[in-house]
Amino acid sequence: MLDLPDGARLIVSADVMGKGVPAALVAATLRTAVRALAAGDVGPGELLTRINRQLHPDLERLGLFITAQVLRLEADGLGLRCSNAGHCPLLTLDHAGTARWWDEDGGFFNDTATTEIYTEARAALPAGGRAWLMTDGALEHEDAAGEELGADALARLAATARDPETLHAALHARAAGRPVRDDCT
Repeated sequence: MLDLPDGARLIVSADVMGKGVPAALVAATLRTAVRALAAGDVGPGELLTRINRQLHPDLERLGLFITAQVLRLEADGLGLRCSNAGHCPLLTLDHAGTARWWDEDGGFFNDTATTEIYTEARAALPAGGRAWLMTDGALEHEDAAGEELGADALARLAATARDPETLHAALHARAAGRPVRDDCT
């Protein structure tokens, strides 16, 4: 999360392919690129486009890719601008808990050449609404029988959770001690 000079807040959710030191170094590089390129009134789509162009040569050389989503929450707390590079879609819920998955989806970083241009969607978050950013581990979270949660069931769980800790606790309770296969953020 990055507070911008105009009062807006930039929130990034990302997932680097792989584990260990190489993935951690790529994640740190992504964080640095976000902070360096987010100055001014750069929208989420333009930010992802610039980051892809900067990181593409290294990702290609390492054989890695990143999924990422950037959400800009305007200073009024209601306006949203969102761009997605192959990441889980943004889930928004209105004050009544009605869910909407944003499916605007660009390619992965390093999925194409540096010519990828990421678009962005704009919307208003209604008063009392919530927005959930997550990694694919949340959607793939398995129950005690090994069944993946999926988008519909996650939306239902998110509708009842007032904060991330509550949602995380519900996911773990559903797993009933079953180990998680992928990170869940």
